[in-house]
Amino acid sequence: MKKSIYCMLGLLLFLPINLSAQHKAIQMDAFTTSKAYQISFDDKLLGTHVHDGSMAQDKRVRNLTLSTWIKPSTLNGDLMGCVQANYYTKTGSFAVRLTDGELGVYSRYMGADGSFPGDVSAISNMQLSTEEWAFITLVINDTDKKLSLYKNGELVLEKQLGGIGIGLLRDESLFFVGCNKFWGAVEEIQLWKKIQTQEEIKASMTLSDSPTDLVYRYTFNTIKADFSFTNQGAGGVCAAFYNELQIREAWTGSGNDGIYSISSRTAINPTLVEGTVGVDVVAQPQISLIYDKALQQIQFVNAPNDSFYLLADLSGQTLMTSPTGIFNVSALSNACYLVQLRSVKGNKTFKFIKH
Repeated sequence: MKKSIYCMLGLLLFLPINLSAQHKAIQMDAFTTSKAYQISFDDKLLGTHVHDGSMAQDKRVRNLTLSTWIKPSTLNGDLMGCVQANYYTKTGSFAVRLTDGELGVYSRYMGADGSFPGDVSAISNMQLSTEEWAFITLVINDTDKKLSLYKNGELVLEKQLGGIGIGLLRDESLFFVGCNKFWGAVEEIQLWKKIQTQEEIKASMTLSDSPTDLVYRYTFNTIKADFSFTNQGAGGVCAAFYNELQIREAWTGSGNDGIYSISSRTAINPTLVEGTVGVDVVAQPQISLIYDKALQQIQFVNAPNDSFYLLADLSGQTLMTSPTGIFNVSALSNACYLVQLRSVKGNKTFKFIKH
């Protein structure tokens, strides 16, 4: 059920702004010794390439922006990236990586001769917890050989690439959410064939359409009989799947731990949960958040009696807390914020835009 925030103009005129989770989220399954779980889609809409082919045969777009709304269920592993289709590995083409709860990046880079002589990795000091929904974005600027990592539209890490740019391996490849033993809840995936600015990233957090540069976009409200999810982006037909992978260790020895080959990839019916708004803590009456623009005040309505409330910026930094569910926002700048209700019956998070 959709929730709304209302902006009061004067005393009588209300403007509805939809800030709810319109989408369900896939709750991924945990990694086991023989099985892994992954949301994936083919890279074919970015251009053709040939397995073990030459540089000239690789036509894929390399200036990219990959984003997802995600809530981790573990503090380690690869949230999203690009990987060889036949492997479940920590050494794919590139990935956004969690290391003990800290966000970071991993990437191959390409040498001038078309080889992949090395990789780059870095960890930020930005945390992502298992109780936290966040919009995570990786911008690949192949032109300037730079990776930029964002959390909720705020830059947390930049890293220069070596060689001549991003190292997209020429194996049959796919984009993924969930690798290197990561699992969590996933509400939306976006892949743009452009270098998004910070302002564009923040705008795409509450996207209502699919511009031309948005090649792939997946939400998870509707699943087809073959367990596929339709691409809502402008790039064309390319379904995403939630797959169960039968895996085995490909190699052993120093540096090869965590590299698995895939013996089978089977699309399965995922468990769906509520997305960024969270689970309903009561069925009736409906919980809502009201913004009184004249009083510069926001207030929760119909919340459970045991609730505690907090307001945070998009980086997750708490700015205010309240035992009553009422916040005076007159001192806040015009921006997007996260407002959360916490109760023993469940949590609920709203995106609040002050303007």
